[in-house]
Amino acid sequence: MNADYDSPPEPAEDPLVDEAIAYLKRLEPPLETRINNRVVVADELKSLLRASQPRAWWRRSISIPVPIAAALAAIVALALSLDFRASREQLPIVATQPDQRANDPSGHAPETPKIVAPAHSPQRVRQYHATETYLCGLGRLRFESGTFSKEQSR
Repeated sequence: MNADYDSPPEPAEDPLVDEAIAYLKRLEPPLETRINNRVVVADELKSLLRASQPRAWWRRSISIPVPIAAALAAIVALALSLDFRASREQLPIVATQPDQRANDPSGHAPETPKIVAPAHSPQRVRQYHATETYLCGLGRLRFESGTFSKEQSR
């Protein structure tokens, strides 16, 4: 390491230097400079105050490892697809006959319930069609569109 033992004395130790800078110590900065300095200090204090305040719980972010996030996304997708499939399947309609014991004095046991499949009735489906004719350089020459209904069985 370099040690400089012949360094000049500190200003507080030298009376000549004290006299030279005494004039500078008495100088005051202009009013505009003082105001600007105070505004800058106030802005920095505000930013420090904002940084130290806790954020609202809905604005906080959390980090989740990628494998866990991928597994959660796969579970949610699987649950949604199973729920969608279950809602699309129709439950069979159970048709029962009225209670025979109440009307029949012989007291015979009623027949077992029968499962009846829903009747497949054709559904009307609306379809849209559009036809366009283009010519390079000119653009669209003709455009036709319309809708029509079509019966479709399940």
